[in-house]
Amino acid sequence: MTTKQFVALGRQLLPIFPSAVVHGPLIAIVPVGQILRAVCFDRTSDKTEFCVWAFWFPLYVPTEHIYFNFGKSIRNKGSEYWRSESPHLVDELASAIRSEAFPFLEKASTPQGVIDELRYKVVDGQNPHSYNALVHALAKEGDISGALQTIDELMERLDLSRRNRPGLTEWQVELEAKAKSLKEKLLVGKQSEIDALLESQRLGTIRALGLEPICDIP
Repeated sequence: MTTKQFVALGRQLLPIFPSAVVHGPLIAIVPVGQILRAVCFDRTSDKTEFCVWAFWFPLYVPTEHIYFNFGKSIRNKGSEYWRSESPHLVDELASAIRSEAFPFLEKASTPQGVIDELRYKVVDGQNPHSYNALVHALAKEGDISGALQTIDELMERLDLSRRNRPGLTEWQVELEAKAKSLKEKLLVGKQSEIDALLESQRLGTIRALGLEPICDIP
């Protein structure tokens, strides 16, 4: 499906959302604020099939791409695929979004909810992105000691001491450098300076993702 088709489908689904806007393949809950919470239509190689994700993302975590690490696949009667030709597509999608997407997105509707969800993700987890997001969320809420501890845990997951090991990728090296830089700021910076850094990163993420039309930014 094309972006134009996703926009048309999103507009048909808007009435079930308490407050949302359509932005390309996204139906984003507004106001956006610090956390982007949205339903996203995702293309597949088949022109008549697509996937649907509910996801949230802390915008103060720098990124240039939308990804679904903090997402949930909204399934179609057990299948991950939806078909544009389905005669009851809008009704079936609306039902699935109400029952699956809304409860999922509600969990990340508050700062503490975001932290709780991220803590759940890092328990016995190995995904460095979850640790990185938790570091930022804790710093945002003023839990500097918790953020510093989580940075140390992130470093353990990256384990870049063996830089020549198979599978090491550039993003891991970049994440390590950013984590070290943030750790230095957390060790010496005032909360006002940390807040200013996170706000700068939020604005950078909004611009990188092209979200300016749906976000309140200077």
